[in-house]
Amino acid sequence: MKYAKFFFMLVLSIILVQCNSPENNQKCNDKVIVKSKIQDGLYLILNEFKDTTNIQAGKGIIISVNPNFLNKKLKGEPLKLEIDTGDFVPLELVSEPDSTIQPDKKVKLFLTLADSASKKLTSFTEKYLNKKVALVINRQVVTKHKIRAKITDGKVQITRCTDNACKELYIQLKDDYKKKKNSP
Repeated sequence: MKYAKFFFMLVLSIILVQCNSPENNQKCNDKVIVKSKIQDGLYLILNEFKDTTNIQAGKGIIISVNPNFLNKKLKGEPLKLEIDTGDFVPLELVSEPDSTIQPDKKVKLFLTLADSASKKLTSFTEKYLNKKVALVINRQVVTKHKIRAKITDGKVQITRCTDNACKELYIQLKDDYKKKKNSP
């Protein structure tokens, strides 16, 4: 019994330290989230938080918006989003990402999803037509969009980048694709 009490206190201490850890970027509540479990992909946005002082998750989890992708001209953009992790489109690429330079000198990224992810994208965009979604990469939101049409070709474009964010993202996605391709 003495050891069981000690073990319980040890586990409780670890949980409390984890909840108060600054790298979690969220307050602990009844939904303690381990960020590493969030796959890269497209997620339904349940809520947006401009004021991050008292955030409470509802059905989803709270995730940070990558500040490199915030448009500095639009003040008051949400810093955190609540996303639904129960239904999402995994970012499984069939080939390396492609990029092009736009007339405004910003980079536009093109991603082609693998067949299973492409099928999921079709049903996801049909189900959540006119809803807001977030593209999550490396456990952070890089873009958010409103679904305006069902996407049936498995192709995703990332255009809302600031400064060098799309260049950095392109390199990251390219490296991630190569690693996954070369892993056993």
